[in-house]
Amino acid sequence: MKKSKVLIDLTGAMGDHLIDKDLRNGLSAATRSGNYLWVAGDEQISIQRLEKTEEGWGNCTTFHLGDYIELVSQIDEADVEGMDFDGRYLWITGSHSLKRCNISKKTDDPEKAVRKLTKVSMDPNRVLLLRIPCQPNEKGEYVLSKSCPDPEDPTKTLTAAKLKHGKKKSQLSKALKNDEHLKDYMKIPGKDNGFDIEGMAAIGERVFLGLRGPVLRGWAIVLEIQTELDENHELVLKEIGRNGLKYNKFFMQLHGMGVREMATDGNDLLILAGPTMDLDGTMAIYRWKNAATHDEKPLITRQELEEIATIPHKSNTHGINKAEGMVLLEDRGLLVLYDSPGKERLMGEHAVMADVFHL
Repeated sequence: MKKSKVLIDLTGAMGDHLIDKDLRNGLSAATRSGNYLWVAGDEQISIQRLEKTEEGWGNCTTFHLGDYIELVSQIDEADVEGMDFDGRYLWITGSHSLKRCNISKKTDDPEKAVRKLTKVSMDPNRVLLLRIPCQPNEKGEYVLSKSCPDPEDPTKTLTAAKLKHGKKKSQLSKALKNDEHLKDYMKIPGKDNGFDIEGMAAIGERVFLGLRGPVLRGWAIVLEIQTELDENHELVLKEIGRNGLKYNKFFMQLHGMGVREMATDGNDLLILAGPTMDLDGTMAIYRWKNAATHDEKPLITRQELEEIATIPHKSNTHGINKAEGMVLLEDRGLLVLYDSPGKERLMGEHAVMADVFHL
């Protein structure tokens, strides 16, 4: 498959809403509305909008999530790992994963370093799952708003809303706490093959959530949910699964990889797969045909998944160029963004090179 490179210029993505000022080193999710590219970093509580330019994507504008929905914390990262645009709303999800304290490379106290590995925590914004109206303004620029008229029916109003959640659990977390496959992994940090959302795709009323972990005996997991507004204008899960469950669950045979991102292509679902936990390895893009009209069959075998592209990983490097964001462009190219980009991808002070795989 033909591959080319494109410049992602994040100049202008500065200010109080950026926890990590060098956003280009942690891009973790992306989607597109018209000629605008939306990206997010995994250590932020904001998202960025980029415009199409001759060089690639630039003219960056930052949107703080707290301007549209009420945040539990104004300082903790949301760990945004999935985004999608359904034509009316921009959907955003945090990882919902626990995190384990990491050992600093600079520490000179081995006993203290080992004790740090016992500390597990949950940042309250990580359990966010929300939608924000995303529509063109009078200048034709796609912008976010708390509410706006529905372009398909002006008598109706689109409103920003988030899934019900507390400081450590969302309604989704609670719905999964007794799941026979996932309940034990809800207590394990994402980097330890615990529960970790890293992909999101919205098709009509369906919202798909791809899990980086757990991967069970080589099978990756994709969840499907549907939401509705309650009397408090919060999103709540609808009963859509068997026996009154508020989710459907699909097992994908992705050669032992987990889901790192998802994107829609008509009724199909494109899946960016890669290593789970903190591993390096080959990444690949698959097509799940007719995902929007699936028959709720829980197993999706390799024969039912079309491999579109392979993204090789150099074995002599570790922890760099991890494919995390994926967007289908108007010209049928698949834009892939990388977390922890290698030095060869960094351009100037705030730009980075991404890849486009041409279908």
